Amino acid sequence: MFGCLPVVLVQDSPWVSWLVGEIGGPAALVPGEHYIPIRYDLMDLVSKLNLLHEQEEEAKQLAERSERWARKYLSYDWVLFFLDRAVRRYAQHIDTSVLLDF
Repeated sequence: MFGCLPVVLVQDSPWVSWLVGEIGGPAALVPGEHYIPIRYDLMDLVSKLNLLHEQEEEAKQLAERSERWARKYLSYDWVLFFLDRAVRRYAQHIDTSVLLDF
């Protein structure tokens, strides 16, 4: 197994994350495509690990998709692009008429 890419396991959580989204909301990562979801109480952890071991080729493909996603969307340039878009969208909601003139 050395030299293999890791498969990402994401534990269910009551917290909202932009990576895995919220119930009914958009998410950056797709379960089964970029990561393996694990129950909050971890009751399915062993069975999911066994399944990954049994389906090694599928696990490798999932890990490769995750790595490609991370290299693209977690790069320095992409983060700057995202921040630029976020600041510009936020600026559209600012009422400039109340700004003080110094």
